[in-house]
Order: sequence, then structure tokens, then C-alpha cells
Amino acid sequence: IYSLLVPLAIGISRFKYLNKEFRFFLIYFVASLLVEYYSSFFRMHYRNNMPISNVFTLIEFGYFAIMYLGYFKGRKRILNFITISSILFIGVALADMFVLNGIWKSNSYGHSTEAILMVIYSSFFFYFFFKGELNKVVWKEPMFWVSAALLLFFTLNLFLYLSTNILLVKNHKVAVAGYLLSAGANIICNLMFAISFLCFREKAQK
Repeated sequence: IYSLLVPLAIGISRFKYLNKEFRFFLIYFVASLLVEYYSSFFRMHYRNNMPISNVFTLIEFGYFAIMYLGYFKGRKRILNFITISSILFIGVALADMFVLNGIWKSNSYGHSTEAILMVIYSSFFFYFFFKGELNKVVWKEPMFWVSAALLLFFTLNLFLYLSTNILLVKNHKVAVAGYLLSAGANIICNLMFAISFLCFREKAQK
């Protein structure tokens, strides 16, 4: 939860340099902090916090889909793919939440679909970025860090999402290892997001 404060603080300090997508992105970290707080609160009081996690999956996906829609503006095929796949994701997530696994269990189908799509979206970014903009200094581009973070996080977590209700529930040691892996990836991801906000000061000073 504390790692979320790093990108939020840096984003606020760079607010006047941010474009509209990244200003919108700041709200994501506020929402994430609230979700982490209430999830921890329910866990400490031995309450099921899965409904919060399942609903937040929809919110999280929405934020990143909007960012990629903004980045790929002008590329009709990519925009159509993101739009159609987003609609399909919402259908899968809602079906998982209310029909398949239910809101009180981890929605492995919804989480897995989100992970697969985020890997695809971030891969699109790297393909087009390196194909047409090799003359740019990659580590000074905000979306480079966002896409790298998403690719790392969702690739590492995809197996965990797919096996949540089978392997992890039945084996406590595997569950703990999976949780630690996910937590570590989340910290690295948030630090990468923080770097993406720092890039805006660099861009403004050019």
C-alpha cells in the first residue's frame, strides 16, 4: 500500500506538466489506496474482501484502456481492437462476478482476461514505439514506463490468476509464495509508474 504513495506524490508534484491522460491516471492511485485500505481492514477483521478486489478489476482495466485509447489516437485498427476487447472484458468480468465464480470468490476468469489484454495492449505499444520512434530516448517517454510496468506485472500474475481457485487455495505454501510474488511485482510496477510521472518534467524542460 505504501508504494502507491510514491507515484501519487510525484504525480501531484508534476501536475502542471501532465497531459490529460496522466492527470486522469492520478485518480487511479487514489482509488487504489482506498481499495488497499478497505481490503486490509476487512482482512484484519476476518471478513471476505473479494468483492472489493473483483469490482476494482473493472475500474483498473478501465483506467489503462483509456490511457491506451489516448496514446493510439489515429490508429483506427488498434482503437477498434481496444474498444471491442474492452466490451468483451466487461462481459467476462460481470459473468465471472455474478455467474461463474461469484462475487465472494476471486474472479479468476475476469482477472486472467484483464491480464491477457493488458499484455497485448502493452505489446502493441512496444511494437509501434520501437518500429517508428527508435531515435527517441525510450526512458524519457512516460508511456514506456507504464507499458513496461503493465507487461511485467500482468505477465508475472497471469499464472496466479489462472490458478487462483484451484492450486493456490489447496496449497498454503504455494499461496504464500504467489502472494509474495504478486506483492513484489506490484511494488516494482508502482515505482515504474512513479518514473513515468518524472518524465514529464524532462519533457517540459526540452
